[in-house]
Amino acid sequence: MLANQKLISIFLLSLQINFLSGSAAFSSSKNSHEASERKKKATKHYFSTLFKASLLTATTIYGQHLLAQSDTQEHGLSVLPAKGIQGFNNQKLADKIDRKNFAESSPRASKNSKAYVFLLAGCDPDNPSYRGNLLGILVSAYSLKQKNLSLDTDIIVLAQLASHTPDHQVTLPESDSEKLQALGIQIRYLPKPTRQLSFHDIVVQKLHVLSMTEYSKIIFLDADILPYCNLDYLFKLSESGRLQANVLHSMYTDPVNAGVFLVSPEQGDFEAVQEILEQVSPTGVIPPPEFNRKIGWGQAIEYASWDTTTNQTIRGDDWSFYCGNSDQGLLLYYLKLIKKQVSIIIGPNIEHYDGSTIPSVEENFLNSYSCLSEPTNQAYQEGFAGNQNHQAASLGFYQDFHHAVGYSKFWEQAPPKWINEASATRKSPEELSSSTEYWYFLLKQLAEQYSWDLDFDNLQENIGIPSDRGELFISK
Repeated sequence: MLANQKLISIFLLSLQINFLSGSAAFSSSKNSHEASERKKKATKHYFSTLFKASLLTATTIYGQHLLAQSDTQEHGLSVLPAKGIQGFNNQKLADKIDRKNFAESSPRASKNSKAYVFLLAGCDPDNPSYRGNLLGILVSAYSLKQKNLSLDTDIIVLAQLASHTPDHQVTLPESDSEKLQALGIQIRYLPKPTRQLSFHDIVVQKLHVLSMTEYSKIIFLDADILPYCNLDYLFKLSESGRLQANVLHSMYTDPVNAGVFLVSPEQGDFEAVQEILEQVSPTGVIPPPEFNRKIGWGQAIEYASWDTTTNQTIRGDDWSFYCGNSDQGLLLYYLKLIKKQVSIIIGPNIEHYDGSTIPSVEENFLNSYSCLSEPTNQAYQEGFAGNQNHQAASLGFYQDFHHAVGYSKFWEQAPPKWINEASATRKSPEELSSSTEYWYFLLKQLAEQYSWDLDFDNLQENIGIPSDRGELFISK
C-alpha cells in the first residue's frame, strides 16, 4: 500500500510539472491552428503525451528508488540498530524482510494455494559444497512429482547467497537455476547476510515460510529428505480439521524434528517469531549465547517425544533437546505454547493442541493415507522405508520419507556400482537395497531425462564434500 502511494504521489507531481512546462508552449501554438478539428487533435495529442511522459517519469524515479533500496538491503545495510537474526535483514518487525525482493524473485505470481518449500543457503559459486543440497532438492522435488503431486501446489526454493560472495553476485549460477527451473521449481532469494552464518543461523532461515501468507498451507522439507510418497494428505487433513492448522513430528528422542513440517502462515506470524528472536538474542546470534535451558524461548515446557531406538514415548521438561535453541525449539515454542494450534505426530500417537496447552491424544491414523501402507518386500521395508530405524517402517507418516540426518547425506555416500550401467534407470524400487540406492536411482533418471552432465564417479569431489560440517558454508 505504501509503495502504491509513493508511486501515485510521484506521478501526480510529474503530471503537474509537465503540465506547467508544456502549457505555455501549447497555448502559444494553439492560436496558430485555424481549423477547429485540428485544434481538437492537437489538444488530444498534447494531453496524451503529457500523461505518458508523466507516467514514464514517475516509474523511472520510483524504479531508481527501489533499486537503491534493494541494493542497500542486499548488502545487509540497515538504517535501524542491528537487531534480530542475520538473514532477516536486521530490521524491526515492520521491515524484517525485503518483501519486494523476496516475492518478486519468483518466476511468476502463483495462483496456487499450497506449496512445498526447501531452503538452499550458503550458496557460493566458488565453493561447490552447497550443490549437494541442490541435488537433494532436485531429487526430492522429482520424487514428489512422480507421486501424483496436486496440480494446485507450487515447489519453491528459498535461496540465500553466502555473505562473502562478491557484491555483483546476486543470483545462483545459471547452471543451478536452469536445473531448478527444469522441474518447475520457483526460486526466491532471501537477503544476503552481513556476516558468515553458522549452522544454527542457517536452519533458522527456514522460518521465512511463516511470511509466505499468499499460501494457505506450506510443507517445508529439508534438502536431505527423500519422499517416497507425496505428502499432500497432510494438506487435506489440515484443511478438513482432522489435523490442526500446523503439523510437527517427533523423532530421535527430540520432541520436534524440523526436517518436515506443515504450517498455515497467517499475517503476524513471521513478525511474532522475529520479536521472539530479538528478545532472546538481541545480538542476532543463534543459538543465543545465554540461552536458558529451562525458560528457553520464553517459558518452561513439558513435552512427549518418541525414542526411535526403543519405540518408546518419553517425557521431557526443558529445552536441551537437539536444536532446542534454534529452529526446532522455536517452532515448538511458537506453535505449541503461543499459537496453541498444532498437531504433533509422536510415533504411534498424535497430540492435538487446539487453543490449549493440554492436548487431546489419539493413535497415529496416518497409515491409511500412505502410498506405502503395506510394504511387502522385507529389504524395501528395512532398507529405505525405515528412516534409519525399522520401527518407523510400519508407522503412518514416518514410512513416507527418509531423513538422511547428520553425516549420512545421500550425496556424501558412494554411488552404487550399477550407476553407470545402461539399465540403471530401468530398475524397480524392489531391486534396490537402501534409501541411498533409491536416491541415486532417481538422480540418474533426472540426469538422463534433462541431459545433465553428471560425473557420478567423481560426484563427491565435484560438489566439495567437506571434511568438517562447519566447512559446508565456508569458502575454501
